[in-house]
Amino acid sequence: MPAYYLTTTAINCSYLVKTRIKFWRWLNVERRYYDEATIQISNDGSSWNSVWTNSDSLWTTDYSWSQYDYDISSFADGESTVYIRWVMGPTSKWNIYSGWNIDDIEIWGVPPGATPIPTPTPELTPTPCLPSRSDFNGDGTADIAIFRPSSGLWAIRRVTRIYFGGSSDLPEPGDYDGDGTADAGIFRSGSGLWAIRGITRIYFGGSSDQPIPGNYNGGCDMDIAVFRPASGLWAIREFTRIYFGGSADSPLVVDMDGDGRDDPAIFRSTSGLWAIRGVTRFYFGNSDDTAIPARYQVPTNDTPAIFRTSSGLWAIRGLTRVYFGSSSDEPIPANYTGNGISDPGIFRETIGLWAIRGISRIYFGTRGDEPATR
Repeated sequence: MPAYYLTTTAINCSYLVKTRIKFWRWLNVERRYYDEATIQISNDGSSWNSVWTNSDSLWTTDYSWSQYDYDISSFADGESTVYIRWVMGPTSKWNIYSGWNIDDIEIWGVPPGATPIPTPTPELTPTPCLPSRSDFNGDGTADIAIFRPSSGLWAIRRVTRIYFGGSSDLPEPGDYDGDGTADAGIFRSGSGLWAIRGITRIYFGGSSDQPIPGNYNGGCDMDIAVFRPASGLWAIREFTRIYFGGSADSPLVVDMDGDGRDDPAIFRSTSGLWAIRGVTRFYFGNSDDTAIPARYQVPTNDTPAIFRTSSGLWAIRGLTRVYFGSSSDEPIPANYTGNGISDPGIFRETIGLWAIRGISRIYFGTRGDEPATR
C-alpha cells in the first residue's frame, strides 16, 4: 500500500511556547522494514519533519487505547501555521495490521513568560516475565534444535550438542530454573519421569498422561504439568489440579489475556472449539487442523491459529491467512528473529528442512529427529 496521510488544518501557535501534542492511539504495524507509520509536522504544508516514527526492529502492537504526548516546541513555538499529519505507508502486502486509530487530539502550550508546563513524568510499566521455551543461549531468539530419540542427541544449531534422554522419551525443553535460558528436558511416560538437565529429576504423571509444561503461576520459570485425556485432569506440580476437557481434546498452553500467566486450554478438532479456562470460548478450525497458538501479534499475548495439513494453510485468527508448508511438515511457530513475535515455520523431518517464512531455509537434522524448538 502506498503512503496515506491524515492532515490537520493550519493551527495558530504564534502565541504559544513549550508546545506539545497529545492524542489517544491504537496502532498496530510491523517493523519499519515492512510498514511505515509516522507523525510529521510542517510550518508551511510542504516541508515536513518527523516527530515520531515506528521502530526498525520491533513490531508496534497496541492492544488498548493509550494516550501519547510529544514535544513539538522546536517546530511549533511562535508559528502561525502549524500542520500535523499521521502517515500510514508504504506497507508490505504480506500481513494485514490495523494501522493508525487516533482520537482526542489536543495542542498544549503556554503564553511566553507564563509558568511553564511541567515535563510529564513517565510511568514505568513492569516488564512481564516470559520464560523461554527454546532460547538455549539467552540471546532472546528461538534456536533451531532437534532431539534424536535413537541416541538421546540434542543438537542446538550454533549453540551446542549434548546427549540426554533416549528412545522412550519426549523432548520438553523450557526455562525450568528462571535463568533466562531454555533447558533440555524430557518426559518418560512409561514411568512419569521428568528429567531436566542439570536441574532436577522427579516423577509426576503416568503412561496415559500428556506433558504440558507452562508458566501457570506467572513466575519466571516453567511449571511441570500433565494432561490426562481419560478424565480431563490438569495436574500442575506444586500449583493446582483441575478438570477441563476430555479425551477428544488437544491440550494447549496459552496466555490470551496478557496477564503473564498461561491458562489451561483445549482445541476440539471435531467441532473447531477453542476453550480457554476462565477466559473465552469460540470456534475456529476443523478436523483437518492442528492448533498452533503463538505470539503472532504482540510479545505478551497468544493469538489462536491453525495449520491445515491438507493444504498448508496457516490461519491466524483476526490477522492473516497464508499458505506455507505441506502435509509432510510439522508447524513450528517461534520467535526466530528476536523481536518477540512468532514467525510461521515448518520442520520437514524426511529431509531435515527448516523453513521460516520470509526469513530462512536451512537443513538441520535427519529422518527420525524430533523438533525441540517451541
